[in-house]
Amino acid sequence: MPTILFVCTANICRSPYAAQALRAALGPDSPYQVRSAGVRAEWLEVLGDPACEQMPEPAGAGPNDQHESQQLDVDMVREADLIITFEAAHRSAVIDLLPRAQTKTYLAHQVGRLARAVATEHWPDAAPERTGDILRDLNGARLWAPYEDDPDVSDPHGSGVEAHIVCAAEVDTIVHDLVQALTR
Repeated sequence: MPTILFVCTANICRSPYAAQALRAALGPDSPYQVRSAGVRAEWLEVLGDPACEQMPEPAGAGPNDQHESQQLDVDMVREADLIITFEAAHRSAVIDLLPRAQTKTYLAHQVGRLARAVATEHWPDAAPERTGDILRDLNGARLWAPYEDDPDVSDPHGSGVEAHIVCAAEVDTIVHDLVQALTR
């Protein structure tokens, strides 16, 4: 089963929200395993857990979607087929753990932008042929899709309820774009 791994800082706000949202959108019969982890999940003792309580529940997430913060490790990186990070620093941390993961690791806004390209009917004639394999197609889209300086998804921790709502909406858009490509 292909694994999609979301990575943020402490694995208490952005990455667990994205994982829950993607699982809910793909449904119980999804062919994908969706996980989340943090590059500094050990900070949880310092940060405390109440921050994640300010994140809204993803649409369709059920009561069984309880979350426990996970520290990113090399095995998670090795086993993941697609890694989505919320900041450039997270992407660097993933690649530091396993350099060959560079080709399967994307910034969240980058994967959203490339997923929109993969899902579109307007695949350029000069682009590599679509394979139906989302990872190959995302890498193919990296070659022809216009480059953009993809921004980080801001960490809402400690910034109040409004920042959590804005972050959740930003992540929902990225997840929506990814679902369109995964279910094409």
